[in-house]
Amino acid sequence: HGISVAARACRRCDAGVRIEQFDPASDAERLKACYDIVRAGFPIDYPNLPGWPLQSFRLKWTHSFDLAPSEAWLATGDAGEPAGCYLLSLPEQEHTALARIIVQVPPDRRRAGIGSELLAHGAGRARLAGRTRLDAQARDGSAGAAFAQAAGAKAGIAEVTRILDVDSSLPARLDRLRGEAMAKATGYTMLSWLGATPEEHLDVIAQLNNAMTDAPHDEGVEPTRWDGQRIAEQEAQAEAHGL
Repeated sequence: HGISVAARACRRCDAGVRIEQFDPASDAERLKACYDIVRAGFPIDYPNLPGWPLQSFRLKWTHSFDLAPSEAWLATGDAGEPAGCYLLSLPEQEHTALARIIVQVPPDRRRAGIGSELLAHGAGRARLAGRTRLDAQARDGSAGAAFAQAAGAKAGIAEVTRILDVDSSLPARLDRLRGEAMAKATGYTMLSWLGATPEEHLDVIAQLNNAMTDAPHDEGVEPTRWDGQRIAEQEAQAEAHGL
């Protein structure tokens, strides 16, 4: 795409911050600054979810979320203090007209124009990479969703996060549910393993993933094409993230 993640570039924007690219694989100081920004906003942006450990965050910002090429940018104020950041991901295997962006601003610096500057900067980088669509995620009803709407974004299909509370009544519920499930499981056997998928099953897992390509999807979003090698790569990344 003609973009080097390691190359440094910067811009002084109208919100009074300097936006500079950095390499998250080698610049631990700037990476930690981005991590602290995300961690500060997480209880507000995703109040029902646990935050990321630093190691998981480092891998996500170094290798992107799907191993696609990516760029990391940090905004700093006049005194050099971190004021915001964004990660731009540029998929190569599908969605080659699409760029994905994560924009984060510390809670105490929001509503000062920094997020808008970061978004505009990221959109410019996406255009340089030949992308015509920009994709991001925000929780319904959150400040992020309001920010996206104000920027002219169109909402896509909503995702759902389900939370299972592990309490003292869970074992009894599982016993009941297992009994109901077993009555409907005639003719099936369960194959399971710990860790990465054994090599002899990779192609079958790819077939199962590809069977999901008829699921509803947003306009212009292409289904992911899975094969055994891609399954192995994604699982290795997940394991490195501590999943």
